[in-house]
Order: sequence, then C-alpha cells, then structure tokens
Amino acid sequence: FQETHHKTGNWLSDVFGATKPSRKRLREMLKTYNAMPAACIDRAPATQSAEFGKWRSDVIANDEKNQKEEIPGLISKKQLSPPLRPDLSYLHFSPDGKYLIAQDETVITVLTREPLAILFYIPAENAYPAILSPDGHSVVFYTSSLRVEKWSIEDQKRVSVAEVTTAHACLQTALSPDGQTLGCFNEDGFLLLIDAATSQTILTKKDLLSLQPAAQRLLLGLAEAELGYMIEIIHMAFSPDGKYFLAGFGGNSLLWDTQSHHELSVPGSLRDASRQSFAFLGPDRLACVNPVSPDQYWLVSVPGGSLVAELPLVQGTWFMPSTDPSYAIVGPLKQYNAGALNLQTKKIELVGKMLDIYQGILARELPGGEISLDQIQSKKEIAKIDLPAPQLGGLKAAAISSDLRFVALSGRTRGGVWDLERNVRTMHIRGFRGAYFADDGQLYADVPKSGQTERQIAKLDPMSGAGVGGYLIGKQPATQHGAYLSILKGKDGSSNQVYSNSDLEIRDVRDGNLLWSRHFAHDLPALGYAGDQLLLSWPVSSSAGREVLQLYSDLKNGAEKEDYLYEVADLRTGKASGAALVKTNKYSLLVNGRQPAGNYLVFSALHNQVFVKPLGTREPSARFFGAYPVPYPKTNMLALESDTKTVRLYDMTNSQMRREYHFPDPVTLKVFSPDGKKLVVVTGSQSIYTIDVTDGGN
Repeated sequence: FQETHHKTGNWLSDVFGATKPSRKRLREMLKTYNAMPAACIDRAPATQSAEFGKWRSDVIANDEKNQKEEIPGLISKKQLSPPLRPDLSYLHFSPDGKYLIAQDETVITVLTREPLAILFYIPAENAYPAILSPDGHSVVFYTSSLRVEKWSIEDQKRVSVAEVTTAHACLQTALSPDGQTLGCFNEDGFLLLIDAATSQTILTKKDLLSLQPAAQRLLLGLAEAELGYMIEIIHMAFSPDGKYFLAGFGGNSLLWDTQSHHELSVPGSLRDASRQSFAFLGPDRLACVNPVSPDQYWLVSVPGGSLVAELPLVQGTWFMPSTDPSYAIVGPLKQYNAGALNLQTKKIELVGKMLDIYQGILARELPGGEISLDQIQSKKEIAKIDLPAPQLGGLKAAAISSDLRFVALSGRTRGGVWDLERNVRTMHIRGFRGAYFADDGQLYADVPKSGQTERQIAKLDPMSGAGVGGYLIGKQPATQHGAYLSILKGKDGSSNQVYSNSDLEIRDVRDGNLLWSRHFAHDLPALGYAGDQLLLSWPVSSSAGREVLQLYSDLKNGAEKEDYLYEVADLRTGKASGAALVKTNKYSLLVNGRQPAGNYLVFSALHNQVFVKPLGTREPSARFFGAYPVPYPKTNMLALESDTKTVRLYDMTNSQMRREYHFPDPVTLKVFSPDGKKLVVVTGSQSIYTIDVTDGGN
C-alpha cells in the first residue's frame, strides 16, 4: 500500500538522501520480522485456487472504459497537424517474415508484409522492446512495473497478462521470448529466474556478483539510490528461441536450460563472453567483445562455446539479431542510429534510423517516420506506409505562448512547434528538454547534444521556423524551468559532487545571464519550480533543515524530526518570501511532489492526495483527491485530475469544486492562460482543448 516496491534503501541511499521514509520503515519492519522464531515465519503458502487465479487475472487485465466528452465552456478543440510522432525504438520481422512489428514510446503496431498494411495496435506505454514469440504467432512485452502481456497476432487480442511480484526489488530484468520467465537481478545482489505467471522463483543464484563487501555495497547502493541513470551491473539475456539464459559478471557466469530447468556447464569462452555486454544473434550463437583483443568481436556458439567467427569492432555499442541470420543490427553509428552488419563480408552495408532484414528485404524507418520495404539487391522500394498518429505519452517538455496561439511539445526523441491559428506545424526538431515562450515571441528550448553540437538553449522563431544557438550548457548539470535555467556546481566550481557544499545558480534562459546564486554548506534541498517562484525543502531532521528553521520562529514550536520545512523564494532575485512546515505524522503522510503557488504551498502525496497549505501560518492543509495539480495563484484556482480522463477545478480558499470536465482519452497537459480565464488541455489523442473557466463559461 505504501508503494515501496520492496525497496528498503541502504547506507548509500541514506547518504544521497534518496531513501524514502516508507522504505526506512520497511527496513525496520523486516529487521523485526527476521528476528522472530522460525515457526512464526516459515508457513507454507496456500495453494492458489482457480477462482482466485481467474479473479486476479481479471483485475490485472482490467482497462479503463471509453468516456463521453463533457466540457462546459469549451471555446475550441483542435488537432495537432501533422501529429507529433516519436522515433521507432524497435522494428522486426516475425521469424517467417509474414508480419512486422514497429514499436515507439506508447504503442506497438503489428503489420503484414504482403501487402504492407496495418493489422492492429497494442497499447504499450513505458514498455521495454517487444519480443516476437519463437513461433511468430504472438507479441510479448513487459513494462517497468513488471507487467507482462502476451498478444495473439492471429486473434488480434491479448491472451494473457500478469504482474510479477518479488520479495526484493529488481534492479535489472530480462524477459524470455515466450513471456513465461523473468530474469531478475535484485537489490541483494542475487540473480533470480521467476515464473512470470505465478511469481514463483525457479532459480536463485547468490554468488554471481563476486566483489569485496564494500565494493558490492557501493555498486548496489548506487542502483538503489535511483540517481537518475541506469546502471548495468551484470550482463544477461535469453536466446531468441527462449531455450537458454546466460548471465555473467567478472569471471562468474550462469547458463540455464529453460526447457529442462537445469544449470549447464559453462565453457571458458562463454564465461569470457559474459564478462562484458553480449547479445544473442541466433538460437545457438552470440556476439561479444573479444576479451583478449578488444578491437574485435567474437561470434561464439551456444552452449558449446566454440569460436564461429571474428568480426572487426564497429563503432556501435550494441548488437541486435536480424531476422536474416546473415546480418546483425548494430548501433549507434556515427551518422545513423543503426546499421546492418553483413556477417560474411564483415562490413556495414545498410544504414538507417531503425531497420531489419528478411530474405533480401530491408524494412526501415524513413526520416519522415514512414516504414518502407526495399529489395536489397535491386535497391528498389517495394512498399511504403505511413503510421497513424500515436497516443501522446509522457511529455519531456511543453510550453504554450501567452496568446495561446503557439504550442511546443516534445517527446523523448522528437519535438515540434504548432501554430494553432493556422493549424500548421512550423517546426519539427529533435526532442528537447525544456521550453519557454518569451515576451519577444521567441521559443527558448533546452536542446540536448547531437553529434558535434553541444547541449544548448536554442532560440527558435515559432512563426518562421528559423532558429539559432544560444547559451551553451555543455555538460553542466542544468535544468530549464520556463524562463529560468538552474545550474548546480560543486565546491570546486565543477559539476562533480553537487549533492552537498554546492552552489545553485539561476540564469536567464534567454541569454544565460546570472540572476543570482546561493551556496548550500550542507545537503542540497529538494527544489520545485512554478512560474517565478522556487520552492526549497528540507527534512527537519537534517542539519540544513534545522539551520533554516531558526529563521522562522513561528514555525519552530511543534516541529518534529519527521516533518519537512518548505521555503519559497523569488526566482528573479533569490529572496525568500515565506515558509511552511508540513507535518508528516510520523511519516504517515508521504509527499511525492510539491510546488509553490503564490501564498500557498501545493503538494501531492501517495494514494491520489493533494494538499494546499497557506504559507507563514499554522493552519491545517486543505485536502483534495486527485493527481497532477496545476494551480493558478492569482484567482486561487486549482486544476487536478480525479482520474486519467477527468479534470476538476477547485477554489483553493474554500476547497469547493467549481467545474468538472470529462475527456474521451487521457489528459497529458494542463495549462492556465496568463490571465487565468482559460484552461488549455492536451490529451493523448493529440487534441487541444481551450476552455473558458470563468463564471460565464459554466
């Protein structure tokens, strides 16, 4: 219920301040549990009844139903044209070449090859790359929450769904092609093979990670701390036919036969192969870096371990199997995302954004997002198809101009700017990570590094589509928040060790001009941004929190170590404008989001709770039920989502609901107009609604 996902934190995540209070409580509970007599703990689990199993599957498989559109005060509804289309993350033929699957950030599209046509769609937001079953009749995939789904291509429907639960959190995972077995490397440093349908453990290997205790605690602690990047600790993969599972670290390795459920002897060459990243290129061979000569790749047979071939080291850092066994897909390349390496000529012969090969036919994604089929020998196009607009997933950046004419949206790989008045897209660029429409009518966007071009703030003209480079960010740990750019610097002025004894710089995003900076001698506070306000938060138990609390005598009385102190500052000057103390009641209230809102503090907690607390007073917080709150302080309005397709407006002064809006698909973005009289809502179908939220629009 506390959504700890079995994570308890450790000494390193405590140091980074990444251990949530609920995980600390779970850690103490487990200590008490483990100290109990064995007779009180070791109880045989009851056999799952067929009725319970069916009920559990029905609950997991339950999807939201369609909802009728009801939007009082609707001024306009427009469709992004052309739509925002992310790059494909996966493109692959079925083993018999009859089907083709194309996956992006939110959906898996299943197509037929002859003719090239769309068969059906599979919703797959936050999913890892899909897998075609060995018989080519099913599509299997799983998500970051370990939800495993299997879809029948012939029936065009889901045939099974399961949610894998584990006693300890998985730091790395791999799913077998049939969707039946999950490889899990957990926070204890153990490698597990788990039955996906029942969550029962098939195998536990405790000695794969052979490090000195201190080094092992450091490595696992970094992964547990969730520092914002993925750490690949071990190397593991299933063979394309699902028969073998290979995992390794250092000189230790595991080779498992999934059909006989037996551990196999690992030849020395396979043990060497699993020391570094490897990839199965077929059911009985894999590619790996030559451990003796790192300028070569090996092709090694499985399970025998004999050397099949030696390949020159290409620029790419990953291998993928091609449906045609004569090729391997490698990437990224210098100028392309992927290339096809001919295993006979040992040369990269074909390049593109995403591609696969079947019996002399090349499937690839074109620059415009279309999928084409080409004859490799004749270099002639056989067919081409444009995929329909996908559902918008989680946006990486979004901004709307003050006159509501222009909208800038970005996914993970692509972004764009649309003129809603003319109903045209004026810019189509690679994904950006921040956006702001300034008073000069220009869009300022945080554009990541690409090739030789360093990360920078780009100045873009939304009318003409022209753009120039602006403030150079480079490798600085910076984040754009509307009109402001925040940069963290360590004690030596570098970007290293910025978690304590560091400086926070706030710069004007238009020209990089330094507005102000503040030094934090102790741990950095958690930061929240909204408009021209900055929110800083500390646990009262921290030395920094106790120090800042001394500045607010009216809040000191009654403050407990489990509470949090919030301070609001003006982003233009850095001057503090107020503070609030939030009581957690011994961590029974678990805050997972916070933002300033004029004279109020708006924060979210687990279980769809939203609280509004006046600054500088000891008044209790007003509580609402919903998620993703967006306040408008000038009129004390609060917009939040009571479910994924419903938006409610509340008055923050009296907690009264003023409006309710029902949308036919999930809400992706909510923004108030500068005068607070309108609300702009963007939904997953890439529809943009402009709504009158005044009394006249009721």
